[in-house]
Amino acid sequence: MTVRKKTAAAIPAPRRLESERGIAWITESWPVFRRDPGLWILIVIVSFIATITVGKIPLISMLVSQVLSSLILGGVVIVAAKIRRGERVWIGDFIAVLGHRGIVTLVLANLIGAALTALVAQGVVLYYLDGGGSELLLRVENGGSSLELISMLTGGVLLLSLVLVPVAAMLWFAVPLALLRGLGVRDTLTTSCAGVFANSMPLLAYGVASLLLLIAGALPFLLGLLVVLPMLGISMLLSFEDVFPERADPAQGSDSPDAAQRTSSAEGSQ
Repeated sequence: MTVRKKTAAAIPAPRRLESERGIAWITESWPVFRRDPGLWILIVIVSFIATITVGKIPLISMLVSQVLSSLILGGVVIVAAKIRRGERVWIGDFIAVLGHRGIVTLVLANLIGAALTALVAQGVVLYYLDGGGSELLLRVENGGSSLELISMLTGGVLLLSLVLVPVAAMLWFAVPLALLRGLGVRDTLTTSCAGVFANSMPLLAYGVASLLLLIAGALPFLLGLLVVLPMLGISMLLSFEDVFPERADPAQGSDSPDAAQRTSSAEGSQ
C-alpha cells in the first residue's frame, strides 16, 4: 500500500476528548481482537522473537529496538485498520509494514526521538558533573549529609522528565500519522505533539488503565499478555481515529461531545 505524502494542513485539528475516552479506547479494542484472536497471538509471538533477536545486537541494540517497536506497532495498526474495514487479514499484512512507503518517515522520526533523548541524557550527566555531583557523592560516602545529593538527584529527574515528555508526545501518534495519513517527518512529529497535548487527560486515564491491564495480564505466567498486548496496540489505532478523525464534522465542530459519541457508537457497531 502506498500513501501520498500530505502536510499537517491536510489533517483535521486534534479533537479535545473527555477523560473517559481513554478507557473506551481499551474496551473498544476487544471486539477487534476477538475477530481473529489466533492471528493476534501469532503477531505477539513473532514480535517477541524479533525483539529478542534484535536485543542481542551489540552496541546499537537500544536504538534498533526503539525502531523495531515502532515497526511492530505499525504492523498492528495496519492489521487492525483492515479488520475494522471488514477485510480479510493474515500474518503477511503485519509483515507488510516493512515495505510500506511511510516506513522511511517512521524510522527518521524515531531516530530524531532517539537523538533528542541522548542529548537530554547527556545534559543530565553534565548537570551532575558541573553541579558538583561527584563531590557530593564522595562526601556522602564519607559520612556526610545526603540531603544535598537527594536534592540534586531530584532536580535531575525533574529536568529529564520535563524534556522527555515533549519527545514522547512527538512519537505517540507518529506510527498512524506516517503510515495511515502519509505525513512527512516534521508534520508527523508536530501533529502528534499537538494531539497529545490537546488530550492530556484522556491519555492519562489511558496510561493508568493500560498499566493495570498489563499487571493483570502478567499474573497468569505472562499468558495474559498474549491478549493484552494486541489490545493495547489496537487501542492506539482507536485513539488515533478518535483524536484525528478522517473527516471532521463542520456542523458539530472538533470539540463536540456529540461528535465523539457518534464516533464511539460507530466503532462499537463494527
